[in-house]
Amino acid sequence: MIGQLLSGRYQIIDNLGSGGFCKTYVAKDIQKFNTKCVVKKLKPLCTLPEAFHIALQLFEREAQTQYRLGYHNQIPQLLAYFQEDREFYLVQELIEGQSLCAEIVPGKKVSESEVIILLQNILEPLVFVHQQQVIHRDIKPPNLIRRDEDNKIVLIDFGAVKELAVTEVLNLQGETKIITSIGTPGYMPSEQAQGKARYSSDVYAVGIIGIQALTGKMAQELQEDPETAEIIWRNQIKVNSKLANILERMVRYDFRQRYRSAAEALEALQQLNSPKSLLLPLKITTPNKVSSFIPTESPVSWLSNSWQKFKLPWLVPMSLIAIILSWGGWYLHRQLPIQMTLRTVQESKKQGNYARCISLSKAFNDNSVLAHKLQSFLQDCQNLQARDYFNNAQKLAKEQKYEQALTQLHQIAPNTYYHIQAQKLFLDWNITNHEFYDDYQQAITYVEQLNYSQALDYFYLAADKAIIVGQSNLLLSEISKNEQGIFKQIAQDVNHWKFLKDVLIQANPHDYQLNYQRAKLKLEGDHNHHHDREFELLFAAAKKAIDNQQTESMLAQLKEDRQVRFRNFTIGHQEWFNLIQALEQKNNKFLDK
Repeated sequence: MIGQLLSGRYQIIDNLGSGGFCKTYVAKDIQKFNTKCVVKKLKPLCTLPEAFHIALQLFEREAQTQYRLGYHNQIPQLLAYFQEDREFYLVQELIEGQSLCAEIVPGKKVSESEVIILLQNILEPLVFVHQQQVIHRDIKPPNLIRRDEDNKIVLIDFGAVKELAVTEVLNLQGETKIITSIGTPGYMPSEQAQGKARYSSDVYAVGIIGIQALTGKMAQELQEDPETAEIIWRNQIKVNSKLANILERMVRYDFRQRYRSAAEALEALQQLNSPKSLLLPLKITTPNKVSSFIPTESPVSWLSNSWQKFKLPWLVPMSLIAIILSWGGWYLHRQLPIQMTLRTVQESKKQGNYARCISLSKAFNDNSVLAHKLQSFLQDCQNLQARDYFNNAQKLAKEQKYEQALTQLHQIAPNTYYHIQAQKLFLDWNITNHEFYDDYQQAITYVEQLNYSQALDYFYLAADKAIIVGQSNLLLSEISKNEQGIFKQIAQDVNHWKFLKDVLIQANPHDYQLNYQRAKLKLEGDHNHHHDREFELLFAAAKKAIDNQQTESMLAQLKEDRQVRFRNFTIGHQEWFNLIQALEQKNNKFLDK
């Protein structure tokens, strides 16, 4: 595929990797300064039509999920998605860096402190993923990139997207069944292998990576207890008991005994680094007997000697108290405001005051558990606010208030589900994006030149195209909006102007009237003797009349207009006789002569 141009924009320049159902390439975006990006091509293994339909639905759903997740700093942003030749393509941000395979090498043991930091770096973006109700399902070193720019861990290759490629459809007594199994042996717990992945399934994979880093063994080399199915690893290395307990809970065979989500696992790891965990048990000595401290020397010597005896025993507990009070003060200073803000945010969300909820949720952005909860509320309130903007926009569009509707769409946050839906509506509701816009602009040009006959012709042409693409309301709204402005003079031609608006209101793409009216307009401004364009329009009108059983109506109009508008070319014109004969016999063949 090297050199191939996809979607008229993304040119493949290099291979990045491939699997049984997914191929990854580096491409350049020729419409964005040749910026490099990643293109993933996914091809469903099952070729049955019903399987492709299901895969298409999965692709749409997962692309929207990827788009929503991509606004986190440690998840690649989705730039585009499309389908060509029954193959699916995702275009994502290119992450410059190396996978954790370069750090977690077989035979190399990583220190405890480095493992704790590594686990926290993986869990931090995973907390956000779980907050979006998404399970990664394929966490492993190759899917974790250490970004060159800031040394942060970036999550790539979400397993849910691969679901659409490995879906098989089985017809059992007329029923359709989807079979999927996503994950990598060694990092995939038992429930995930059965197709029942949970948030704790991702926690399991992260725990395996931690054990792999500590022991220097590959995930597939770790042994299981034949009776309990638990991973056996603690006997292979000396490790801090607190860290070991956390890792053991992360990789429990029974998912109910694991941390339920990345947030719980991260909270446990953060406690290892908290001030409280740094306090080591110290032996505190006490004075022997009171009598031993009775001064037997001069007061100055006694004070000096007493200080030497007392300062060390008392210094240790006083230092501990100072540390505890300092930590407690920090906690109250930092965490109490977050707790109070959290309550206010919850109330704001219940009351539907999403703007306040969003504003308060952005106030804290650290790695504490409470701050992560605030970020969860931030995403929830942004989605709810986006939903309201989206619904308001649809309501305004029904009332033909497209400018106000577009204003609502512009306020939808880009990291929400409704943003993609809003982009589609924006294209539909923005008149400049439609083919009929050029004809509408040409009509305005003729209005400015006071050439109302030509202006009406282009208005009719624009109306015809708008009706065909189902956007008659959009054009009607634009025309009505300018009736008292630029269109004030032409709108005084009541018959033509009312006809134009009525046609847009009825929005019947099969009605012959538009072509008929255009033919009459052409005739009024055409002084030659050929009338080719007029007959072309009348023939087009007749075909619609025949197809939609409107021949009697059109014949009546022709009879009436023959005496006035059409009298110059009714006599001696073969086209006229063909037109009448086609309508009378309801046969289009006379119009092809």
